[in-house]
Amino acid sequence: MLDDISISIYRKSIAIYMDAISVDISEDVQILATNSFFQIYETFKNSYPVKVKSVDLFKVYAWFPYILLKHKDSLDGEELIHISMDMLDNILHLRGKRIDKNWRKKIQSIACNGFLESFEDISFAKIGLYSSYKTASHTNQIPKELPEDLLDTLEGVV
Repeated sequence: MLDDISISIYRKSIAIYMDAISVDISEDVQILATNSFFQIYETFKNSYPVKVKSVDLFKVYAWFPYILLKHKDSLDGEELIHISMDMLDNILHLRGKRIDKNWRKKIQSIACNGFLESFEDISFAKIGLYSSYKTASHTNQIPKELPEDLLDTLEGVV
C-alpha cells in the first residue's frame, strides 16, 4: 500500500491534470476516477514483479485519460491524450530529455487507438503510453546521424 506522502503527491498530480482539462468534471466523477487510479495502481503493482521505490508521475499522466473516460465517456479522448502527452513531455523536458515530434505523433496515434479497447485496468494503450515516456526518461540522447560503420558493427549480431 502507498504511504500518505505518496498518496498526497498522486492526488496533487491528478488535481493538476484535472485543472488542465477544459471541461468541467463533477466532483463525484473526480473522486471515482481518483479512486480508480489507486485501485489500478495496486492491481499493476500486484500483477507484475516491480518494486515501487518512489512516486511515478508517468503512471498518473499516462493512465488517467483512460480512467477518466471510463467514468465520463462524453469527454474527448484525443484531447485527454494530448493533455497527458504535454504533461509527460514537460516531465521529460525537466530531465533534459525529449521525444522526437514524429515519434510523438505515432505514440499519440497508438494511445488514441486504445480507446477502442475495453477499459481494462491494465491495457496495452495504458502500458504503451507509460512505457514510451518512462523509457525515454531513462535514455541518453541518441545522435541524429548513425555511424557509417553501424551495419558492420551489427553484422553477425542479428
